[in-house]
Amino acid sequence: MAYDRLITNLARTLRMRKSLIQVPLLWEIRHYSDLDIVSDELVRQHYQNGIGGKTDGSTGLGQIFAATAINSRNYCVDQGLLNVPKLDPAKEADLWQIWQKLNTDPDFNIGVVPHVHIWGANDVGAPRPSLDYSDANTLRVLVRYQGSGPDAEAEGQKRLGLYQVFEGFNKPLREQ
Repeated sequence: MAYDRLITNLARTLRMRKSLIQVPLLWEIRHYSDLDIVSDELVRQHYQNGIGGKTDGSTGLGQIFAATAINSRNYCVDQGLLNVPKLDPAKEADLWQIWQKLNTDPDFNIGVVPHVHIWGANDVGAPRPSLDYSDANTLRVLVRYQGSGPDAEAEGQKRLGLYQVFEGFNKPLREQ
């Protein structure tokens, strides 16, 4: 709830359903565990102390990898949706810079979620998320957010159900 205004503004600006942004956030927050804490610490240890080789990991409210954030933001720059410098996901300095922002700045992390959806839609050959997006395309984008393969498909199906619950609440509010 603390980020409702930000999510609403992102949805309006990018002309996509608010529910599409809310789903991965709620899902990832509800499934946050000690494994996420360990993963974050392993990335920090690599960059701060030179220990280990974990250069990236999903982090923050949306559990987004820095490379995914960089790729999605670069795609949105190319589409004219963002006006930020393009970064290189193969450069550790760029990964570390974005990973830290994803990890420590909830507004930045949430702001990346719709960019991941836009990039992900393109990656799976779906149209860009919009206000009249079909459930089939919504599912494709939610699956892509999880990755690819049977596990991502199964998880995407679960998230589509949550999307429909959010839509049940958001639709009447939109119509007021």
